[in-house]
Amino acid sequence: LVPFLAVFAGAGVVGLWELARARRVAGLAVTAAAAAALVPFAYRPILADFTSTNYDRLAIYYQYKGDPENAEKTYLKAIAAQPEDPYPYNNYAVLLHETGRDEEADAMGEKSQELLRKAGLYNRFISSGSDTR
Repeated sequence: LVPFLAVFAGAGVVGLWELARARRVAGLAVTAAAAAALVPFAYRPILADFTSTNYDRLAIYYQYKGDPENAEKTYLKAIAAQPEDPYPYNNYAVLLHETGRDEEADAMGEKSQELLRKAGLYNRFISSGSDTR
């Protein structure tokens, strides 16, 4: 997507340059105003569009890299982003077990299983070899 958009950005810069060289002030002003109106959209925070799945994957990365504090914070963001998604609960349960917080892990595992059952996915999840313990 970025290389595709770079073509348009390059064409816009060339167009602005040509307007400036030709001293076409009116065209330059209109183009600059249009570009300025788009600036707030260009600097939108990247993490604003994170979904539960994105947070869950990032938390798994932190967990794999040996950073349980960031993994935990990110699992909680995944759960907050989409509370009905069972997978962050399951993965968070694994982290909790790994850090010796077994009672909390069991609660997260039960929540994951409850959501999987509600979605009709429990049997498929268990048969794939995944479990919260």
